Amino acid sequence: MAELAGATLLVVGLGAIGTEVARLGQAFGLRVLAVNRTGHTDCPYVDEIRPPRFLGDLLPVAHAVVLTLPLTEHTRGLIDAAAIARMRTGAVLVDVGRGGVVDEPALIDALTDGRLAGAALDVFATEPLPDDSALWDLPNVLISPHTAGLSVRENERIVDLFRENLRRYLAGGNSCTGSTLPCSTDPEQPPTPMVPGTAARKRHTTVSKHEVRIRRAYDDPEPDDGARVLVDRIWPRGLSKSKAGFDEWCKSVAPSTELRKWYAHDPERFAEFDRRYRDELKNPERAEALAHLRELAAHGPLTLITATKHADISEAAVLAKLLGD
Repeated sequence: MAELAGATLLVVGLGAIGTEVARLGQAFGLRVLAVNRTGHTDCPYVDEIRPPRFLGDLLPVAHAVVLTLPLTEHTRGLIDAAAIARMRTGAVLVDVGRGGVVDEPALIDALTDGRLAGAALDVFATEPLPDDSALWDLPNVLISPHTAGLSVRENERIVDLFRENLRRYLAGGNSCTGSTLPCSTDPEQPPTPMVPGTAARKRHTTVSKHEVRIRRAYDDPEPDDGARVLVDRIWPRGLSKSKAGFDEWCKSVAPSTELRKWYAHDPERFAEFDRRYRDELKNPERAEALAHLRELAAHGPLTLITATKHADISEAAVLAKLLGD
């Protein structure tokens, strides 16, 4: 029988749930690796942490992979057929985040032919899990249909959490999610307020600001790049996604097509482009994307990537200045 002590656990997504998984893994003597958006954390339960572009390097060494990710444009299909193929033979996959993060047909193939020893799944691409899904009949799969958090004390804890959040709300303080772990402020999964209002709007994490730099998409990554985020609306021509080395593609922050066509990277128009682009960044979708970039910059080095030949007069330059202010 295999032992937990000395095995390697990979936690993908280091929010409140991922942090608790890491804490328990360390308690059982596992070596804990983790992936989050920035590749930085103050969590004491993690032995090594990397940004998403290093996921492929970590998968082959992990005996167990635990996914605690939300479903976003960046995480959908993250664990695809190629990622599953890179996993260690005999490894176990656990998904308590969102089903759309995993390529289910590829997972079923790996479980059927024995490349993976097993899977424990609380979430699925389609919920409830269809009756004809092959997952129901696989002997090496544990299924808890979005009920893994249930316990005889669940209602008691929910009431206690509501009372605490109500007390904080009335006092004008911050809300909580029930986690008292010291790492629960990690940006991977920001706490969702149980009580909306002033307290939720005031919630923030005190962090130091790090360097924001600009790099062309065709340049080789540097070790100190930190989180590498593509900020162009269009994918760089001739660059394969497998070799790009980007941690995210934040295309929703890019300027409008109309503004880009008007600007055409004319140096004499840059000052006016800067002004117009800043106005566009007040649009709710772009404002949300800019806030996401601020969060990344606050938690570690951030490199903004653009395919533009003259990066110093690109949208990346405007963003870098805004994030540095």
